[in-house]
Amino acid sequence: EAMPAPWIPLIGDNPIQVGEETGFEDTFSGQLDALGAEVGGWVRAPLPVDNPIMGVQSWLQNFHLDHKGVRFVGLDWNSREIGTAWGELPDLHDFSGGTLPFLVDALETLPDGPRDRVILLSHMPLVPGLMLDEQADFLAAVEPWRGAIWGQHAGHLHGNGEATWEEAGFEIRTTDATWDDVNTYRLVEVWSDGVSFTYVDELIEVPDE
Repeated sequence: EAMPAPWIPLIGDNPIQVGEETGFEDTFSGQLDALGAEVGGWVRAPLPVDNPIMGVQSWLQNFHLDHKGVRFVGLDWNSREIGTAWGELPDLHDFSGGTLPFLVDALETLPDGPRDRVILLSHMPLVPGLMLDEQADFLAAVEPWRGAIWGQHAGHLHGNGEATWEEAGFEIRTTDATWDDVNTYRLVEVWSDGVSFTYVDELIEVPDE
């Protein structure tokens, strides 16, 4: 059955770890390209890009779109380290054509509007404890837009969580995987009074059939 609203696939770390980085593109590029006709302000980063850190080309899946005054930015923070613990941690990909420069460009082109009008979407959460030495680089990059970014929705940690990253000035929400225990999803209501956006989210359990 067709989804009643546009849906957006986000790449996670598992396709990369099993060597299917290009397989994600083969599977979902049609859906991603079709979104340009369904949503406003659709921008998808060119790919692949040269990854000077790894010495290979990487298929970084980055995009942004605008809907009713909110800019949603999908970001590929997944490490390209294969088979080590580093593959479980976020990577800013801070190089030409990389993820952090894409985010900065998405913010630089952000139209004027209320506070909290940007939501970051990713599989890999930018939890401060996971970022290690890249944390300062991220904070410096987004500081000019403090107040514009409401927060981040992510997964990866196999648990539901809510936190405030005080240094960055935004919220972090993680939502559990759907396959390994209780199937939950996060429903978010969005409100605006013209001065700021307000987001009210609810975790909903899907009953077993």
